Amino acid sequence: MKTPLSLFFLTLLFNQLSCMQSSLYLKNNNVSFSPIMRGYIRQTFAMIKPDSIARENCPEAIKAIIGMNNLNIIAEKKLLLSREQAQALYQEHSGCEYFQRLIDFITSGPVILMVLEGPFAGMKWRNLMGPSKPHEYQEDTIRAIFGTDQLHNAVHGADSANAAQREIKLFFS
Repeated sequence: MKTPLSLFFLTLLFNQLSCMQSSLYLKNNNVSFSPIMRGYIRQTFAMIKPDSIARENCPEAIKAIIGMNNLNIIAEKKLLLSREQAQALYQEHSGCEYFQRLIDFITSGPVILMVLEGPFAGMKWRNLMGPSKPHEYQEDTIRAIFGTDQLHNAVHGADSANAAQREIKLFFS
């Protein structure tokens, strides 16, 4: 059963406040960090997958969620990925049994590629997306609302600062 969007937006507000509290904790306890520290990524890579593009108003809803969480879309392009681009994007999964299905799916229709920017951008985007496996979906995450299964889970995001740099460079250089 899908969650009503009003509950989703209330949860996003709560998550935003929690992130602000975390930032205050870091500041008040003199915790220093740099852009390469795990969890603090000023820019991250995000992609809206073909299953979401095919749904009416879904990309706009996902972009609204991004904006409501103090993330800015600083670069964006809609594109039909080639098999080579998809294989480069998902290179860490090349040995997995689902790799060819993943490549077939991600090249089946257009995607929206984005660079997101903001404090804790990588961590925020990962939290907004939620886990990739349906049995692990957390209520009110993008994947819980728009995803249908592990392959058709609406969005992709870089899982680390290094992956974000590599994925941004792959599509926005």
